[in-house]
Amino acid sequence: MTQSSHARVTLLSDGHCLSDGGGQYGLVPRPRWMRLQAPDEHNRIPQDLRSLLIRLPGRVIVVDAGCGDKPGLDSYYTVVRPRGSLLDDLARHGIAAEQVTDVILTHLHGDHCGWLTRPTGQGGYRGINTPFTSGDLAPVFPNARHYVQRREVEAALSPNERTRNTYFAENIQPIAAAGALTLLDGPAEIAPGVRTVFTPGHSEGHQSVIIEDATLDAPSARGTLFYLGELATVMIQFVRLPWVTAYDVLPMTTIDSKRTWQAWAIETGAIVITGHDPDVLAARIVRDKAGFASAVEVR
Repeated sequence: MTQSSHARVTLLSDGHCLSDGGGQYGLVPRPRWMRLQAPDEHNRIPQDLRSLLIRLPGRVIVVDAGCGDKPGLDSYYTVVRPRGSLLDDLARHGIAAEQVTDVILTHLHGDHCGWLTRPTGQGGYRGINTPFTSGDLAPVFPNARHYVQRREVEAALSPNERTRNTYFAENIQPIAAAGALTLLDGPAEIAPGVRTVFTPGHSEGHQSVIIEDATLDAPSARGTLFYLGELATVMIQFVRLPWVTAYDVLPMTTIDSKRTWQAWAIETGAIVITGHDPDVLAARIVRDKAGFASAVEVR
């Protein structure tokens, strides 16, 4: 493994998405989960649309890319952006899309890769899940190499009845056509001190990201960071192994993946970050004398 360089990590936001609480918590009874997240009158709860900005010498890395702004988005996601989009948040931190050198995708669900492409205005693109040609869409990060697991791309480009409303070919096919896509087969080092690990369950090709020797801006912390993506959507799901979403395509595999990486996080003292938790942004996982795990929030 290449020797790591100190990384500065910033949490970015594409706003938040309102989603069904039952979908988020799966088989967990409503009276239990609503103590943690109170739903609105439509049974919806907010989920942050979180990305990471990793700055290393000579590298600007974005991890996950929100929902985007393609026509028809509101048919699939209810997105609220009081402070603007992911691109606005990047700009607030002094980063233009052209400066991004690498994009890591934990998976290819539409709320994690929507900002990979945008309509060019030159073709006949009419909206999500409609016929398109590669000329209708252009990469948002034109100078970046994009990294995703091979099996995730295969699943995204051949969706089934369950997954076709969350995998949208227009988010990834134009990246492949531009020659900017790197397919991974398992764990990989992306940059010094930045690596992906295979964490299937939520999707077949899900991966998470470890950043060593890192400083997290806000909340402020330093150490090894572990970005879950949707290995666990919110922190309580990483602590409580049986709690998985109704959206996980391989729920028992999710539990196995969480068991492995929860133990690793406890052993290493890594700072854990989820993709969607609106309340607990970062935490260390500890185990009490009785063997029960809990999250100690980093503030």
